[in-house]
Amino acid sequence: MDTRTHTPLGEAAEIVSAPSSSPFRTEKFVSFKLGDVSYAVLAAAVAEVTHPLPLTPLPKRVPGVLGISPLRGEILGVLDIRRMVGNATATPTDPKSKQIVLKRTCADAVPMAFTVDRIGEVVQIDLTQVRPAGDVSEYLIGETEVDGRVVKIIGHSKLSGAAEPNRPSPSI
Repeated sequence: MDTRTHTPLGEAAEIVSAPSSSPFRTEKFVSFKLGDVSYAVLAAAVAEVTHPLPLTPLPKRVPGVLGISPLRGEILGVLDIRRMVGNATATPTDPKSKQIVLKRTCADAVPMAFTVDRIGEVVQIDLTQVRPAGDVSEYLIGETEVDGRVVKIIGHSKLSGAAEPNRPSPSI
């Protein structure tokens, strides 16, 4: 029998499914690479994976946002994922690159996407084995090992909020 619980990973709370009798708390993640570094994002947060979409840079854009892209009549905010996770040395020109489109976190949220060098597989991660990722980036919520390689876990809810400009507090 599955139970649904909220488990904090760093500052982000992710929904976790696990059998109630199991000492493990696992969830599916979509793995990908930026350069030689492996990352993963919660599979339940991914709407789809596409070929890279045309990018329109925006003037006066929010830091961390490269611009916008069209997808089936909708406008996506495109994140600068390399900068956000501290992997500026990765080259975004890999011919096998793909774009990960995230699900909206709420009805009025801007749909977000980011380009990765290569898509990996969907992996099961035991959340009890996730350790802190250090102070490299506020968007990384931890890291673990999958098949002998280190995988850094990105907090999808943090990515979704990245395009929100810092709005001044309303004046009274």
